[in-house]
Amino acid sequence: MKLPILKRSFLKGFLTIFSLSATAFIFQACYGTPNDFLDDACFEGFVSTSDTNEPIPGIQVEIKGLDRVDTTNADGSYVLFAPLDSAYTLVFKDIDSSANGKFLQKEISIRNDYRSCYLNNVILESL
Repeated sequence: MKLPILKRSFLKGFLTIFSLSATAFIFQACYGTPNDFLDDACFEGFVSTSDTNEPIPGIQVEIKGLDRVDTTNADGSYVLFAPLDSAYTLVFKDIDSSANGKFLQKEISIRNDYRSCYLNNVILESL
């Protein structure tokens, strides 16, 4: 049984719209909503010793009050992203003292002047 041309074109249009909306829903479920792409503050820097100015790997860098943590790599560098706020406190903790010596914990307060990235070179004192 053949459908009239009007019914076929309506059905074809309906299925096209349904397919596009299903594709958009799947894309949003996999990749998130535009809220995931809000402006963030970026914190990157370098952690070194006060004695020799050598990089310190294995220092945990945390944004206090947020679930944002990074650990310095072999070059002593770190990168963190956080939602925009008026102020931040970065906490530097030695979590790998057996490999690189023991260092005092340090907190640094940063006031947001709404730049996109903050560069911090931090010097830690050894125990």
